[in-house]
Order: sequence, then C-alpha cells, then structure tokens
Amino acid sequence: YPGQKLDALVRARVTSTFAQKNVFGEARRAFEERDDDVLGHGGVWRGEFWGKLMLGAARVADYLDDPSVKAFVAAECHRLIALEDPDGYLGSYKDKELVSIRDPEATRKVYGWQTVWNVWNRKYCLWGLLRAYKATGDRAILASVERQANQLIDMLRRLGLRLCDTGALGGLPSMSILKPLVLLYEETGNRKYLDYAAEILSDWDRDDGRIPNFFRNASKDQPLHTWYPKPERWAKTYEFLSCVDGLLEYYRVTGETRCLETARRVRDNLAQTDANPFGAVGYGDKLIGAPQYFNALNEVCDVIHWIRLNVDLFLVTGDEKHLDSVEAAYLN
Repeated sequence: YPGQKLDALVRARVTSTFAQKNVFGEARRAFEERDDDVLGHGGVWRGEFWGKLMLGAARVADYLDDPSVKAFVAAECHRLIALEDPDGYLGSYKDKELVSIRDPEATRKVYGWQTVWNVWNRKYCLWGLLRAYKATGDRAILASVERQANQLIDMLRRLGLRLCDTGALGGLPSMSILKPLVLLYEETGNRKYLDYAAEILSDWDRDDGRIPNFFRNASKDQPLHTWYPKPERWAKTYEFLSCVDGLLEYYRVTGETRCLETARRVRDNLAQTDANPFGAVGYGDKLIGAPQYFNALNEVCDVIHWIRLNVDLFLVTGDEKHLDSVEAAYLN
C-alpha cells in the first residue's frame, strides 16, 4: 500500500506530462512574475513551491534512475536559471532587498501580521537546484547555486543585516537556509558558505537569550513550548524543525558534537511534550503543547519535516527509535 501511494505521487507530481508542464509551470511563474511582494511592505511565500517540487523530482530521478526523468530535471532547472538576474539574484520578489520588515504597522495593515519570506523562498530555490545538480551532475546548475548564494550573502552584508533580523517569526524561516549552505560547502569546498553558516549558529547561542537560542535552551529540562512566552507567535513547527535539521548537517560536515546533541535533545523534548495522534508533533503548525488539546491538527509540512529530522538522526546515530517515529508519521 505505501508503494502504491508513492507510485501515484511520483506520477502526479513528477513523471506525468501534467506534472512537468502544469504543476512545475505554475511554480515557475512565481519567478517569472515576481509578485510575491506586489502588495508592498512585506510579502508571501509562493516562491517556495518550485524548490519543494524540485527536491522531490530530483529524489525521484535518483530513485528511478530514469534518464528521461533526469533530463526533465536538468531542463526544468535551466528554465528557472534563465530567469536569474546578472548579479545572481533568482527569486519571487521584485524588490530583492525586501528581506526584513521595515514598517511593522504598515505591514500588519496589509497582511494582518508581519510577513516577509524572501530569504525563505530563496532557500528552497537553492536547495532544490543543489539537489538537482546531485541527481544530474550538470555543473551549470551548481554554478547558478553559487551565484545565488554569493549574491544573497553579499547583499545581506552590504545591508548590515544578520539572518536573524530578516523574514518573519524571529528569523527562523531565513535561518533555515543553514542546511543548503552547508550542502553547498560540501560540494564546492568554498569556506565562504561554511563561515556564513557558523554566523547563523552564533545567533543560536546568545547571552541575551534571543529566540530560539537552541544551544542553551535545549539543555533545559522543560517543555519546548515553555522556553518563551506566547509560543504561538514564534514556535512555528515547520520552520523550527527546518533549522534543527540544519544543525545535523553542520555536525555531519564539521563533527561539532554540540550540534548533534542539541538536535537530539530538541527532538526528544518534542517527542515527549508536543507529540500528537498523527505520530508527528505540534498543533496547527505551532509547538504549543499538542497533548493538552482534545483534538489534533497538523500541516503536512510539519509531518514531512518531523520525518526528515528523524531520518537524518537515524542515519547519524543508528538509534532505531527514530525509525519508529518515521513509520508512525508516514503511515498516518
């Protein structure tokens, strides 16, 4: 039964003509139109979808080892890369420098909350392209990823912004770019990317206790949703788990054990204090103590990243409890 579901997903989202033309075409339009920030002041996240689709398609290309799927992956990447600016920017925001909330009140009036997802969208673009390079070996794709990463890092330095000061939710979405940056370093050996990743980690070990302060908070013997007041405003499951997965990637490359220990402690904390009946964690995309609610509500994104985190922890540690978590979440 799981195999049948996987085959249906592969057909509907990767190998069919409809998937390759319509589904990917719709996702690519976010980069062609660049209207995620059309309302001004902030922006939305339509630009995340192409990268997510490509992550899946590149995995499928590996899984099937089908030359026609690999050819599609490469061709679709080149269609996207053709939209890249001369300076390396490739995104869904017309204003490439709109990476932080400049006027909180104006942004709230337009969107109802403080929202800007420029860096988050670019993270998925980088990651999807990087995974496609791994599947195809097409070095033009890797070259584009390098140009995009360089433009982003150089722009943020010129603007005097740290990643924690960009995006929404205290910078969590933006800081989740940690994982693709480390993966890019693995492919290129360029210290620029690993050094920038280290800057992200330095903002997770702060004397002022700024959210999320993973390294210091993970050692606390208290539920994660009690680390700071009003977790519904900062503890968004999907983005939070994405950052923790980046910690594991950093450990794989550097051997820095505090990254592994922090990721393990966060995972175990959530398994004990925020588990839900679906076999995942959180309630309504927030880490707010799911067991205290009489019902359950989960975004698929949250379940996928709970699975991703546990798969990676199993691959690193060999602890089979992580496979139990994967099985329960996947089957539900």
